[in-house]
Amino acid sequence: MAGVQTLKQKIQVNMKADRVVNTIKKKEGSFNDKTMERTKSVSFLALEGDVLKQYKSYKVTLNVVPKDDRVCIAKWTWEYEKLNDDVPPLTKYSLQITRATSRLGYYHENMSSMSRSFLVI
Repeated sequence: MAGVQTLKQKIQVNMKADRVVNTIKKKEGSFNDKTMERTKSVSFLALEGDVLKQYKSYKVTLNVVPKDDRVCIAKWTWEYEKLNDDVPPLTKYSLQITRATSRLGYYHENMSSMSRSFLVI
């Protein structure tokens, strides 16, 4: 086996960096998370669940870099070790996370406008 492998993805998000980190760290699951507010990063270490049926270790780190007041770059890093050579590439999990991240700004914008319309009524 190849040992610990790394996969990196960058995604532009139409949202403030602080809000992205706060949104991501609120997710629930079988992970131990460590948040670094100053550096706008959060790491997740898998403790149980389906991911550990294929991977001996699985750690995901998100670093968020502000681009301006309304846009940031989300930099995801996966560090993982396959249980055996037959385990497929990590694309299943990385695609889910990158798609969800790219939609954060859209989701947040729509939820904010819905909240405002409910308040007006």
